[in-house]
Amino acid sequence: MTLSTLTPELKLEIAEYLDPESSLSFALTCGTHLELCRSILRKHRQLFSQWQVIDTANCGTLLWKTLKEVLDDPRKGWYVRELNLPMTRQYQWDTGHLPISDGPSDEEKDMFKEAARKLENLYPTIEKRSNPDGTSQPYNKVVTNLEIRINEGFDDAIVAILLHYLPFLTSIRITDIETSCLELMMESIAHGYKEPGKASLLPLQHLTTAAVAHWASEGPSHPEWACYFLAIPSLRIFAAEAMGSGFHDCLLKEAPSCSNVEELFFKRCSFDVKALEEILAETKELKKFTYTGGGATVSEHNFYDPRRVVEALGRQVGNSLEELVLELHDDDVEWNEETDLRHVTLRNFKKLELLNCDLQIVRPTADEVSEDEEPLQHGYYRKEDCANIKSEFDVRTLFPESLQELYMHDAFEDDEGIYGEWDHMNEVFSSPSTFTPNLTLEKTYIEKRRNGVTEAVIGGAEKPVSIYRHPLTRLFYGHGIA
Repeated sequence: MTLSTLTPELKLEIAEYLDPESSLSFALTCGTHLELCRSILRKHRQLFSQWQVIDTANCGTLLWKTLKEVLDDPRKGWYVRELNLPMTRQYQWDTGHLPISDGPSDEEKDMFKEAARKLENLYPTIEKRSNPDGTSQPYNKVVTNLEIRINEGFDDAIVAILLHYLPFLTSIRITDIETSCLELMMESIAHGYKEPGKASLLPLQHLTTAAVAHWASEGPSHPEWACYFLAIPSLRIFAAEAMGSGFHDCLLKEAPSCSNVEELFFKRCSFDVKALEEILAETKELKKFTYTGGGATVSEHNFYDPRRVVEALGRQVGNSLEELVLELHDDDVEWNEETDLRHVTLRNFKKLELLNCDLQIVRPTADEVSEDEEPLQHGYYRKEDCANIKSEFDVRTLFPESLQELYMHDAFEDDEGIYGEWDHMNEVFSSPSTFTPNLTLEKTYIEKRRNGVTEAVIGGAEKPVSIYRHPLTRLFYGHGIA
C-alpha cells in the first residue's frame, strides 16, 4: 500500500501527528494534500504565534506554568523557537519577584520531579554519598540535583527539564543568576554530544544561537558556558557579556570534540588567554571573532592581553577567520615589560578580510635599553627608538595578503613620544603595499582620535559601527544587570 492509495480521512489522521514543519512539507507535495491540510496548517500557525517565544522578562511568563502546560501537552513545545531568561524572570518562586501563591503546588512539584526522573537513563552520572553509618549510597547526580532545586523553588531545574520538550528551539539567552542546576545540565548535554549513540536523543538539536550575560555589575560569568554550548553541533553563534577568568575545573577541557560555531562575540569580557585558547581550539570553522575588553570590573586578575589573543587566534583559527574586531577598555592593557609580547603579526591568517583594532595592538614596542632609563609613553625607552620605528614602519607588513578592509584608531600623540607618526602614516598609505594587494585606500579607515573625538582620518571607508550597535548586541537587551 502506498500513500497515494490511502483514503483522505486516513491521510488527514496521519498529518495530524506531524510537527509543523513536517505538516507543511506534506501539504506542499501536491494540491490535494494542501487542501486536505488547510485546517491543520491554520492550527499550527495559531499555536506558533502563541508559543514561538517564551519570554520570562519581568515575570511575564512563569516557567513552571509553561513546563506544566508542555508536560500536559508536549506538542506545544513544537512551536517554541526562542527562550529568553533574563535576570527579571521569576528565578525563585518562593521569594523575591512574586508572592508564594504564584509557586507550584506540591502535586505540580511531584509532576516536575517525575519528569526529571525520566531523564535518568539519558544522563547516567552516578556518584556516591556517605551515610551516617559509614556506608555509601549511589545516586544519579543530574536527577538528584533537579529534585533538590525543585524542592528549593529555583527555576533553573524547570529550564533544564523544559529544554527536553522544545525540539525545535533555535535561540536561548541567559542571565546567569541562580543557574547552577542549568549549568550541570548543559555540562551533561555537552558530554552527551560526544557519544555518537546518544547524540540523536539529546535536546537542542536545532539550536543555532546562544548568549550568556553576567547578572552582577562586577565579576564574570564562567567560560565553561562557552564550552557547554560549543559542544552542540547545530550552534553557529555564541555571544557572551562580562565573561572571563579561567576554567574552574578541568571537567570540560576535553569537550567539545569539534565545534561548528562560525561567530564568537565577546562583549565586555576579560578572559585568561589560556582559557580563551582552549575555547578557540575547537572552533575550526570560526569566521567572525569580536572581543571587547571589560577591564577590572569583570576580572581583577585577567587582563585583555590583546597581542597574545592575536597570537592564539593565529594558532587556532588562522585558516578560517575572515573578520576580526578587537577593542580595548581604558584599563584593559597593562604592558608588562617582562611578560608582554613586543610585537605580533597577522601574516599567518589565510582568509582574514576585515580587521578592526586599536593601533597599539599591532604597533611594535621597542626593546628595553637599560634599567636606568625611564620608559616613555607606549613602552619606548629612547626617542630615537620611537623615531626610527615611526619613520621606517609600515603596519601593512604585519597583515595578511587576504586583507580587504582595515579600521584602526589611536591618539597619535606626536608631542609625547611618537614623533610624526600621523604624518608618516599618511605618507605610507598614499601608496599601495605588496603585502596587502587587496587592500585599497577606499576600504581603509584610520582615525586620529583623542578623548573620543575624531580629529583626522586616513582613507575613504565609512567609520565602523560601534560595538554597541553591533547586530549581536541585541541578544543582551534586557540582560545582565537589572
